[in-house]
This record gives sequence, C-alpha cells and structure tokens, in this order.
Amino acid sequence: MRNETLSSSWAGLPRPSPQQNEMDQMMRAAVELSPIVLGIPQRHNVVKLILAFYSVNGSMNFTRGWVRALMIEFTNAGISPPTRSSITWYRSRLLDNPLSFRGIPGIDLPLLNRLARC
Repeated sequence: MRNETLSSSWAGLPRPSPQQNEMDQMMRAAVELSPIVLGIPQRHNVVKLILAFYSVNGSMNFTRGWVRALMIEFTNAGISPPTRSSITWYRSRLLDNPLSFRGIPGIDLPLLNRLARC
C-alpha cells in the first residue's frame, strides 16, 4: 500500500495509532470533500482539510492518528507536509476562533459558522 511505503520511509511521521486505518480512511474522505490544491498557501490547505475532517468525523475531538493521516495526504499530493505542531495549532485555533479563517478562499462558510456555534 502506498501509505505504508511513505510512512515507513519518512521518519518525520508520528507513530501509527491503533485506529490508524480508520483515521486514514476518514482523512481520504475529507480530501475528497476538500482536495489539497497545489500553488495555494499551505495553511489554506491545512485549515480546509481539518474543517473537512470535522465534517466527516462529526466532532473536533479527533481520535489519535489524524495528524499522521493528514501528513500522509499532503505527501501523497506531492506537497511537503506541515509539521505536527502547526497542524495541531490550526486545529486549536479553529476551536478557539473559527471565524478568523473566514477569509480563506473556498472555505466552507456554513461549516465554519456551524463550528463557531458549538
């Protein structure tokens, strides 16, 4: 499997969690909702993908393994993945002040507004 090859060859990935296969599948579903786009700022892709993962997961309480899954999807798209700390920072920022990202082109505003009401 491609993810297995990438993850074993790249030491920067977090260790797989017991739920890793489920997280990988859910992140693939999130990528289908919000594809990673080459040529736009990395933070735009990260925020839109976290928001899509929220849509798939139904909660911002993500299970262990989601950061690794996101990093793998960036690698699969041919883009250098963001760091673990930046990924978790964006998730935290989405929880604290989701409307601060409303200016990102192509962001799902209804979903962002729903997250703001939670």
